[in-house]
Amino acid sequence: MAGDNQMDPRYLPHLLDPIVWKKADYTKGNRLVHTTLRKGMPAWRSFGNSLLTYLTKMSCGYYEMIDPQNGYTAISRQTLSRLDLDDIYPRYGYLNDMLAKMNVLGANIMDVIIPARYGREKSKIRYGFYIVKVSWLLLKTFVWRLWMKYFVLNFHPLIIFYVTGFFLALIGMISMVYAVWQKLFVPGSEFFIHGILSLMLFMIGMQFVLFGILFDIQNRQQTSAYHIIQRMK
Repeated sequence: MAGDNQMDPRYLPHLLDPIVWKKADYTKGNRLVHTTLRKGMPAWRSFGNSLLTYLTKMSCGYYEMIDPQNGYTAISRQTLSRLDLDDIYPRYGYLNDMLAKMNVLGANIMDVIIPARYGREKSKIRYGFYIVKVSWLLLKTFVWRLWMKYFVLNFHPLIIFYVTGFFLALIGMISMVYAVWQKLFVPGSEFFIHGILSLMLFMIGMQFVLFGILFDIQNRQQTSAYHIIQRMK
């Protein structure tokens, strides 16, 4: 719980109870599941949180999770002892980093619906810079999670779909850029065939990526559970 008075202490039991009941290893607040919960949240902050939610879903593997930037959390002592605290990202992106590490551990997480509470204070976070910085962190944690969970600890063919898909999509994008460059600066160059082949290569790559995401979601559902609990009173 932060000390800025944005996290209502009355909701703390709602975070602790699922852990005490052993229904979750980690609980976190959720301010984004409905617009009424975002009352008082600046529009730019709401947009940034929503964008980071979708990026974090893919990075950490908890695809049902919402509002990963919510710092109102609780964790079981057993799960905390399994985390290498020295290896966790030391700045504001630590919440995203912890989710990826807990996914590799197979931890159950639970969203607890808690409304946002903002006063007249102004955030000092520069969201344009922050989103770019955390996006790079999410890319690294995504690669680390796939490597650890689906190659080192237990091999799963979805990693082949991801690697093949990203490779083909990247080659397709580079080829398309080159085709456009030729069309613009090389007289008489053929664009249609080159462009179509590049587009097909990109689309095939994205299909592989989507299959990887599908297998990732299915594996998550089979190995662990995600819960959401609604407590508004």
